[in-house]
Amino acid sequence: MKHTLADVVEIDLHKQPDRPLSAELRSLYRKEGETSRRNATRQGLWVAVLIYVLFSIPDILLIWDVAIYTIAARFAVGMIVLIAF
Repeated sequence: MKHTLADVVEIDLHKQPDRPLSAELRSLYRKEGETSRRNATRQGLWVAVLIYVLFSIPDILLIWDVAIYTIAARFAVGMIVLIAF
């Protein structure tokens, strides 16, 4: 007599696997991901402000007569954003 895989493995297709409740999943998501998301957001904000301030270089090259005002405005906006967040 030949054994087939279906004969050897007993599978109950109608039984649902045990799953955690949605409230448990939400709390687990908040606990485990909060610090990593917070750190990623902070790093992204710092990088965004740095790139925004680095746009002062094209300001110097392209609009050199008012570059001092645009650079000052860029630094002011960058500092306000960093302080606000």
